[in-house]
Amino acid sequence: MSWEIPRRIEQELAPFNLDNIPKLLADLVKAIADTFQVPRDFVLPIVCSVIATATKGRIKVQARQDWPEPLSLFTAPLLEPSNRKSAVISMLSKPLREIEKLQRIAHKENERINKARRDTATAQRVDLLKTIKKSPSAAVEANISELDLIIEQNKELRQPCLLIDDTTPEALVEYLCNQGSLAYIEAEGQLIDNLSRYSDSQTPNVEALNKAWSSEPISVSRKGKELIFNDEPHLVICIGAQPSSVIPKLRDTQLTNCGFSARFWYSIGKSQVGKRSFNSPVIDTDIKTSWAVLIQNIYKQAQTGKLLEVSAEALAVIEELHYWLEPQLKSMNPELKSWGGKLIGNCVRIAALFTLAENYKADQINAVSMKQASELAPAMLEHARFVFAPDTTELPAAKVLNKLLFGFKGFKGVNADNSKIFTTNDLLQVIKDQSWINLKHNQAMLLRSELYQLENLGWVRQFEVEHNPKGGRPTESWELHPEAHLHFAELYS
Repeated sequence: MSWEIPRRIEQELAPFNLDNIPKLLADLVKAIADTFQVPRDFVLPIVCSVIATATKGRIKVQARQDWPEPLSLFTAPLLEPSNRKSAVISMLSKPLREIEKLQRIAHKENERINKARRDTATAQRVDLLKTIKKSPSAAVEANISELDLIIEQNKELRQPCLLIDDTTPEALVEYLCNQGSLAYIEAEGQLIDNLSRYSDSQTPNVEALNKAWSSEPISVSRKGKELIFNDEPHLVICIGAQPSSVIPKLRDTQLTNCGFSARFWYSIGKSQVGKRSFNSPVIDTDIKTSWAVLIQNIYKQAQTGKLLEVSAEALAVIEELHYWLEPQLKSMNPELKSWGGKLIGNCVRIAALFTLAENYKADQINAVSMKQASELAPAMLEHARFVFAPDTTELPAAKVLNKLLFGFKGFKGVNADNSKIFTTNDLLQVIKDQSWINLKHNQAMLLRSELYQLENLGWVRQFEVEHNPKGGRPTESWELHPEAHLHFAELYS
């Protein structure tokens, strides 16, 4: 049988494990993905961003005594053009728009009452000032002080705002200081473009955004304007744009060096264009209603504030996640290492959002929710690696091929066509201590998966399978393409 020409190994990103996320969210993600014919990986981060927005920053997490986690969330669900990104975001953020609409109606009435009280107190104050000029007295001064307090308590109210769209970083921070909580959930990467465009120094203006992600105090002092500040800002950013317009900017050293790019949960969806059906299912009304009710309930719950504690069992899950991640940080490049340092914190935040989705009245994150979030971590890391370390030579299949081509001494022989023969077991013995495989529970299964991928690409093919007479797993033999070195040089030079 003749050999085909080998093809280049391309990045195949692992999908997020959605089997165990809260049922309401799982049903919603599946329904939206099926209706708009988009990857589920694109939908989930947007869902979490909307829930995070509904918390208004007043629902917080206390993982340990010295470890608070705010529910600010930065996500970048990326997808190629013409994949109905805007429709998905509009559908999911509709409950927030409805809340915002009701807030603005209430705002008009509240502002009318405030203005009436303010105007009345101001008029009385003017009259008292005339009186005190003629005959000063302590009683009149006390009345003026009381009126000053009334005027301050009934000062002009800011127009309520949950969501903001096209804006400069400076305007966004001013809104954030005034509102306390704000979300940018858009299908465009305009915010990233504006980060440096409107800065006098042409350097990204992200310090306040970074602080808002951590809920650190921010203050803004503009020339000729009153100082504005917020002690506990809450910011949600969700950029559902196309990868080519966002990833190069987020890879820029000015955004990676300050840690802004490291705060994002990345999800690179696989385009469905060219494979979509004309007749897609309609989203069940009950699912849409349940989603709207959930967001409304979380928003109402947030008005009084809440502290979500982490159970001892959930902390054990976090510890397991820590020991899975920590050894891998050593071999990461600086950008990915910075991102990895925030992965556990992001998983805790996601676990809190899952907890609220299950029970908006909950006051503790249990092990189930933490496990649901931690199971997303391997795929989150893989997608982030694509953003910060896109070199395909770092992919497991490429590492296996590289070992076969350079330095492997375990070949069993050579066929008539000069293809070299090796076994799965012999190859495993050589690579089992490498960092990309030694953390996996079933190394042999992982290696076979990579060999099957190389087989599909034409680099190797299965030669024979020798069945074990004792009933154990059979020994698999493979052939390496006779001209593998030549094709490797052509494809990867």
